[in-house]
Amino acid sequence: MSLLADYRNYFTFEIIMTDRNGGRTTMSSRAVKGSGGEAQAPFYVAIAASLASAYFPGLSRGRPKGMGLALFDEAFNKLDVPNTQALLTFFSDMGLQLMIAGPEDKRATFTEVLDTIILVNKSLDGNSVYVDAEFPGSLAKRELAKINPDHVGIEGFRQIAAE
Repeated sequence: MSLLADYRNYFTFEIIMTDRNGGRTTMSSRAVKGSGGEAQAPFYVAIAASLASAYFPGLSRGRPKGMGLALFDEAFNKLDVPNTQALLTFFSDMGLQLMIAGPEDKRATFTEVLDTIILVNKSLDGNSVYVDAEFPGSLAKRELAKINPDHVGIEGFRQIAAE
């Protein structure tokens, strides 16, 4: 009998998450109970770890060399801004290069952490497509972060608005 055909060779894996206070839960139990974003975040962590392991096998220290491409469509759509940005940074820290197709409403979230944003828009008559590229620099990223209410909290945002 083929090794792959024998069900006894199949495995079941579980991801165990531990919070800062030592509380433990499993990914499968969180996926059932949590919000859409809470269910999504661990999958992205697992995807990043899997891709990094596949692209850069045996790497234990240092920055990976080479292109580790991760492609996503409508990525992070159920996550809030801080978790989306933390995951984008995590993918980058793992040496992965992201290519994300996302809606316009995620643009500010992505602009704070990504290096290149390609805008693709169809003309109103549907006969043309316009493509433009943006390369947000560190100043733009800092200024966006300053006015982002997800970073400064509601009181910080009120203070900024009052100035």
